[in-house]
Amino acid sequence: VAEKTFGLTVSQVESVPHSLEFSSFATKTGDDEELFSIYGWLATLSNVTPHRLKKSKWMKKLNAALIDWLGLQVTKEDMESTIQLMEPYDMISPGLEVDSPPFTWTREFKLPHAVWAAGRGLVALLLPNFHSVDLIWLEPTGWKGVGFTKFTREGGGDLEDLQAKSRSYLEKQLVLCFGSYVAARLLLPSEESNNLSRLEIDEARQIATRMVLEYGWGPDDNHMVYWTMELQYKGNLNLGMDHKTELEAKIEKLFNMACDKAAELILKNRRSLDALVEHLLEYDAVNKKGMSRILEENGAVQEPEPFMLITYKNYE
Repeated sequence: VAEKTFGLTVSQVESVPHSLEFSSFATKTGDDEELFSIYGWLATLSNVTPHRLKKSKWMKKLNAALIDWLGLQVTKEDMESTIQLMEPYDMISPGLEVDSPPFTWTREFKLPHAVWAAGRGLVALLLPNFHSVDLIWLEPTGWKGVGFTKFTREGGGDLEDLQAKSRSYLEKQLVLCFGSYVAARLLLPSEESNNLSRLEIDEARQIATRMVLEYGWGPDDNHMVYWTMELQYKGNLNLGMDHKTELEAKIEKLFNMACDKAAELILKNRRSLDALVEHLLEYDAVNKKGMSRILEENGAVQEPEPFMLITYKNYE
């Protein structure tokens, strides 16, 4: 909590404990009709109870027992889950950008964001020996976004650091970039303009370009390296037009292969995708335990190792 609230003023920090407790309580679920009937009975009882009795230790114990019986007691696990969902002050990496909040928090508004988050999270869950998906959630009061996925990076390190990564890792990362795009094409109306995946598509094109030009890892492996970290590809390499066109075709083919692989993964696990989206629309968040349950209940099929987007060629 201290790390995520670093930079807040003293007055802002004072409200953090109450906000955490309220957020933890808001995630609790129950039978609304049953709760409202009990609330009505409690309101009536409160009106006839003497003020002195309300403040007694016996009444406080009774209130605590009633809250626990209703399943509304905030547990340590609830608080830890809420803390995980907290956005680091002024450091959040947005899942999606929101240009003009506030907005009405309805299923219709949440749908494209839930599809974005569920598609990205599902592909990460299905890829073998890849990032661990800790949380998928929708944040109505996010500073810079609505849909988020929280990963524990495989092997640690930053997502932007593509140097010294294995070929298999880069191929998995390339496929991951298309999870939200494929899910949106599958679940959202075709006439609906959806640009939520644009950042991932740009990242995919960057990874495909680097794989072909820096590592020689393309649809047909090549020993030739066209750039290094000191000379980054800007689209203006001094190459003949035919050779440049050939390289661009390789990049495009690798790009399309990754998109097709993501589509294959999601189509095989369509039921899991639908279940994740529905869970997000109803509860706004799903943790690691919930994801495991959803995948198991819907017969998810994980990709086996070794994962290969391209059939490797061996050179002597």
